[in-house]
Parts: sequence; structure tokens; C-alpha cells
Amino acid sequence: MSDTTNNKTNEIKDDIMNVAKELFIRYGLKKTTMDEIATGTRKSKTTIYQYFNNKEEILELILISEGRSLMNSIMKEINKDTNSVSELKTYIRMALNESKKKILLYSLVRGELKEALFNNYRLKNEIDTIEIELVRNILINGINSGQFSSKFKNHIDQLAYFITNFTRGLVIQLVMDDVTGKNSHNYEDSDIFVDIFTKGLKD
Repeated sequence: MSDTTNNKTNEIKDDIMNVAKELFIRYGLKKTTMDEIATGTRKSKTTIYQYFNNKEEILELILISEGRSLMNSIMKEINKDTNSVSELKTYIRMALNESKKKILLYSLVRGELKEALFNNYRLKNEIDTIEIELVRNILINGINSGQFSSKFKNHIDQLAYFITNFTRGLVIQLVMDDVTGKNSHNYEDSDIFVDIFTKGLKD
């Protein structure tokens, strides 16, 4: 397949995803139909099915794109930091703040969140790999530079896993609180949690 054909295919898929995203936001996943997506893109439903098997697959790719965008934003900010403690603070703060901006997609599924996100292994595995590796590198650099205790050297993988999932769990809870109007927390207060982590990592 030529580059021109690939570019055209990507343009069509992006167009479908952008239209679907707006429909998902407006109506939710269950109420959005492939017919509506086709109408929004001014393409036939047959054309839509040439690129996607169903609306769930479209949502999956939108979420993966959002996840990659989030990780790119976090990594860009982390590259500005000068030490591992600052990097860890940036990671958690950015995960909370930037996720809230991307959370448009999380909130659109509301009651469908578990089915659309948590049970989607392709999405989970892809984002997990990037995010855990990011935290893992911060921990390795912190131990090698003496900022974190060397006693954690044999537990880096476990620590990266727990820190990543703690942060993700906090993001999801804050998002669900936002949806229900219960969230009165300041996302900038996330540094409190990082201070607890880093204090423990130094000892």
C-alpha cells in the first residue's frame, strides 16, 4: 500500500473517529448508532464498516488516541524536570490534571465506563505499558542518583505497578465524583500524595 493510500485511509478513519467522538459525547455510546456516524461523516454505512467493525471499536481507538496524547503531554513536562522527585510529582499532577481534560471521553460513557474502559484489554495493555515504563524509569533514575533508597532496587517493577495503578484509581474516582457533582477536591493538592510517596522512597 502506497503512502498516499495510507494517508487517505488515515484521514478517513480520523474523520469517522472525530464525528463519532462528538456523537458519543452528546448521546453516549449506547444511544449512538452506526447510521448516525455514517450520516455525520457523509459516508455510507457500508464505507464505515470498511474501516471499523462496530462503534465499540471506534471508541476503543479514540480512547487509545486520548491515552497516547495524555502520556505524550506527561512525558513532555517530565523532560523539563531536573530530578526524580520532581518527575514523580509531575507525573501524578499531570495524570490528574490532564486526565480531567481528556475525561470528556470518560464522562461520556458514565454508567458504561467499566464496559468501555476497564474490560478493554487492548486499551489497558497499551496504556499500561507506556505508563508503567515511564514510572519505572523515574524510579531507576532516582535510585541511581541516590534520591531514592537503594533498598527498593529489587522492587522497582512492583513499585511502578502500584504507583501507576494508585494514580489511575485516583483519577477514575475523581472523575466519577465530578460526574456526580461530589468532587470538591483541588487537583493541585496531588503533591501531598507525592510527598508521601517520595518520603517513603527516600527512607
